[in-house]
Formats: sequence, C-alpha cells, structure tokens
Amino acid sequence: MGPDWWLASDGKWYPPTSRPGAGPTPMVEQGPADSPPSPDWWLASDGKWYPPSLRPGASMPGYGAPASVNPMLAGWLQGLLYASAALAVLALVFTLRALSTFNDYQDGQSRFSAWSDAHDGQVAGLGLLYLVMLATGILMIIWTYKASQTADRLGPGGRTWGPGWAIGGWFIPFASLVIPKLVLNEIERVATAPRSGAQVVAAWRRQSTSVLGWIWWLTFVAASVLLAASFAFEDPDTLLRSASDIRAGYTLAALATGCFAVSGVLGALFVRRLSQYLSPHSVDHDWS
Repeated sequence: MGPDWWLASDGKWYPPTSRPGAGPTPMVEQGPADSPPSPDWWLASDGKWYPPSLRPGASMPGYGAPASVNPMLAGWLQGLLYASAALAVLALVFTLRALSTFNDYQDGQSRFSAWSDAHDGQVAGLGLLYLVMLATGILMIIWTYKASQTADRLGPGGRTWGPGWAIGGWFIPFASLVIPKLVLNEIERVATAPRSGAQVVAAWRRQSTSVLGWIWWLTFVAASVLLAASFAFEDPDTLLRSASDIRAGYTLAALATGCFAVSGVLGALFVRRLSQYLSPHSVDHDWS
C-alpha cells in the first residue's frame, strides 16, 4: 500500500484511483516507433510502427464509422447518370425531328403547326433532361465530397484539393469547368495508389489518371458549352428568329445532347470504378 492511498469512512484504505472525484487514469498516447513494441502494431507508409488504436479504420470511442463511399450512394449516382444519358438520347431525337420539320416547313412541305408541335416536343425533352441532370449534379457533389473524405482517410500527405473543394469547386463560374476535374484527379490518384497498412504510399502523386475519366469530363464540358451556345440563338418569340438562327440553335442543341448521352454513360462507368477503390471493403484492404 502506497502513501497516496486514502482512508474511507468504513475504516478501510483504498487506492487513489477510487478516490471520490478522481477521474479515470489518463491514457498515454503512444507515438510512432522504429520497431514494433508488440505484435499488434502496424507498419505505415512512412516506415514507422503505430499502435492498433491508430490503424486506419480502427474504432475510436466517440467517433462514427470510418469514412468510405457508400455503395448505395454510388449506385444511385450511376443510375441517374444512365438515366440522364437515356433522356439525352430522347432529347436528341426530338431536336433532330424539330430541325427536320422546320426544314420541311421552310420548303413548303409541311404546315407551321407541325413544326410548332415538334418544337414544343424538343423544349419538353430538354426540360426533362435538365431536371434529371440537376438531381444528378446534386448527387455528384455529395459523392465527390464523400470520396474526398475517404481519400483523406488513406493518409496522403500534402493534398491540394481537400473535401471543401469537392463542393465549392462546382460553384465558381468558369472555373467549375476545371476545378472539379482537378479534385477528382487527386482523389483518383490517392484511390488507385499502392497501399501499405491501409494507407497510400508516399509516391501517390505519380499515379496516373484514367483515360475513361478524361473522356467523360471532356464530353461533359463540351456538352455544357454547346448547350450554352445554343441559347444565343433562342428568342422568346420563335417567329422573330431568322431561319439560319433557328437551324444553328437546333444543330448546337443536337450536338450538346449527343455529348451528354456519351458523358452520362462514361460518367457512370467512372463513378463505378472509383467507388470500388473507395468502398468500405477496399479502404481497409492492403494494396501493397
């Protein structure tokens, strides 16, 4: 019995940890070591050994589940991307029909009402595509944010585009055509880099990005620019536009919807591939 024991009212002596008001014995935080003090320590990508409580994915009191990309979230996003591709094809058909009907009207082979109906169908098709793409964009931002958080969990040092950019990058005018892809490139490099102890190696920055991701993004940007350009030929009163402006507007809209159809399919494949690398099972896997 040591000098710090205390006498209780029952006439017995107790250790200091049981003294009323005494807090729990503080846990000593153990830092990295050059060699494992016990078999359950793990080797990180920096060549140091860490205790099991610091292993990526270890359960810590007071904290939620480790960050990873939820397969359900990835599945919904892929579904919306495929749906937007299908609606883009439908909008393309309506646009080509409106262009053909307008040419027939100009040549005197059809009535104005036929072209007007075809034009209304094209506008409705684009409107439906906009709504689905809006939902897809919201889910894409959420997915990108979760993917960026998961990339952080893999322990890469010196990231340039953190989780905050995964959201903010989409809302900066003009820069939104570039920054989200830079964010995704960094996430992809982290996700596909070799891992040691469930963390990426230090050379993750030299990891290449996929051709699939680039083609998807370039077709998406091209579609967005072409669609915006088609608006320059729009007028609230269709009759006030010249025949050349109407044809140009339809042509640009057709090219835009065609690019959206391609980008929707490629985007779904890209999301599926990257989500597999950042899934709960994959994040805890040692890729060394």
